[in-house]
Amino acid sequence: MSAIIAQGRFDAVAVGEQIFREAAFANQAHPAHTANGRSMDRYRQDSNTRMFAKLLGEVPARQRASLLAGYRQDAHAGGTGGGLFLARQLDQVLDQVLREPLPELSGLTAFGVSRKVKPGARTYTARRLYEAGSATIYRGGNQPIPRSTLRQREEQRPVRHLVSAFEWSLFEGQSADFGNFSLVTEGVQTANNAIAQLLNSLIWNGSTVDGIWGILNYPWLDKKVSADTFTPASDPIDVKAWVMSLLNYPQTQSKEVFVPTDVIMGGNLFRLLNDMPMSVTNGSNISVLRYIAENNSQRIPLANFKSCWELNDAGGTGIDGILVYRKDAQGVQVQMVQDTTSIPLQMQGFQTTQYLYSSYGGVTIFDVGGAVLGFAPVSE
Repeated sequence: MSAIIAQGRFDAVAVGEQIFREAAFANQAHPAHTANGRSMDRYRQDSNTRMFAKLLGEVPARQRASLLAGYRQDAHAGGTGGGLFLARQLDQVLDQVLREPLPELSGLTAFGVSRKVKPGARTYTARRLYEAGSATIYRGGNQPIPRSTLRQREEQRPVRHLVSAFEWSLFEGQSADFGNFSLVTEGVQTANNAIAQLLNSLIWNGSTVDGIWGILNYPWLDKKVSADTFTPASDPIDVKAWVMSLLNYPQTQSKEVFVPTDVIMGGNLFRLLNDMPMSVTNGSNISVLRYIAENNSQRIPLANFKSCWELNDAGGTGIDGILVYRKDAQGVQVQMVQDTTSIPLQMQGFQTTQYLYSSYGGVTIFDVGGAVLGFAPVSE
């Protein structure tokens, strides 16, 4: 029988029985014709086509969709009788593969990166020297002379390895080649991105369980919290005063030893400061952010005020973080031991695996007095 009903999916027994009854009638009433020694099932081919179209027109739309679901869509190009082109022949696959954009990872760009710790080290140690002493005016005789003393202390931190991998089979590779899809390249890049995102999270948040310090869990970093919630309706004088107090804090607390060079804050707080007008007595009207950049005593330029999504809600929902710091060897440093590296391919049976790793030692702030972390409730 030439009808294509054998491929279909039926929701009702009655429809299937009717198809077979009409197909059997057509086959009996119109025997096959022959021409040149070959069977020519002309009438039955046409009859079955018209029959199936008639039946589809009589069944409910939902059932008709179910019947059609069992067939390749390109088999229906041009209607039930076929057409000049198949549907897939006129479909162009674009070269560009669409990807979901990833948020910018600011950890490695906002801070200095140190590579003093070499691959293979399991820990690294920083030594700190403490001085204590006094002096007096000598007036002769047996006057006691004060003594000065020295003390040392070590700070030891671990090196951790961040790992990921991409695995594919021989047959998946063959299918990717056939489909002109860069399976291995895309897969390895995905594993690379996973390590980069983990590294960025550790730079900001650290991991107490693994002994890794980040910005938000650094034990000796002073923290200040605004008592007021900043909104577009807030007094710009009050907002400016609180931010200025953060910029001044390292300098005043260290007796002018530490002067911050950079400021980074959550995007919500940054936009609020940038959009809020700052009215001054001379009649000018600029944003609070620009006013602070042009008038801070630390001479931090506007270009060094940056925003990042990692400090959004850093102090809890609706509470943005703002970090004032030095970007130098004694300020905030990311201890990068080994950049992301791939090792030779590992093959087992039909499976191939590309392993990647990176080695990381956490954040260090050797002159921690040169930095302060603030938290400000923000409502837009």
